Amino acid sequence: GMALLLSNKADEAIEIFHKLAESKPDYLYSLVGLGEAYYQKKMYAESISYYQKAVDRGFSDANTFANFGNSLFRIGQIKKAIEVLDKAVKLAPDLAIAYNNRGVALETIGKTDEAIADFKKAIALAPKFAQPFNNLAVSMEKKGKFKEAHKLYLEAVRLQPDWNLAHFNLALSYIRLDERESARAQLDILNGYDAKLAEQGRKALWQKYVVNANSFRP
Repeated sequence: GMALLLSNKADEAIEIFHKLAESKPDYLYSLVGLGEAYYQKKMYAESISYYQKAVDRGFSDANTFANFGNSLFRIGQIKKAIEVLDKAVKLAPDLAIAYNNRGVALETIGKTDEAIADFKKAIALAPKFAQPFNNLAVSMEKKGKFKEAHKLYLEAVRLQPDWNLAHFNLALSYIRLDERESARAQLDILNGYDAKLAEQGRKALWQKYVVNANSFRP
């Protein structure tokens, strides 16, 4: 089952894990596997249901808590998401994804300084992980630190060159800094990955939408 998940074959994994759950009801990894499979399919309510069943029966794993917390965040249960992500960090203080996911949740409820601390911790633990660079940049923009944010977006794109969202945010950053030719060039690059998002960026550029342009997290 887990091998199928690693191959992005979530539907096949779900079928196997359901059979395991029926034949071996005490085997908690089948519940966790279902949680992971539905998480991979972005079916967050379903993933939460299975993660919760596993946790209620004593399962404790930092990576599982990291995804469990992110699933809760995705459906708007921010407070509970932070509680679960706190557990992930406590279990594995060196798990970068847990800090990154908690930072996103903290930023959502306006705790920008705490979010920044989490993103910086994630970067320190995993300097080749693009997401916290992007997320830290978004938080820095909220603090009015646009040049610092721009450097972070550049690093996110360098680390994950095919990430459409990072290219989009970098283009918006160029617009904010009034570097329009660079913004155009960046949007041309983005167009190769996501034409719709590139068109959204071009609208921001042509309308001179600088101060209120929105950056996004994954």
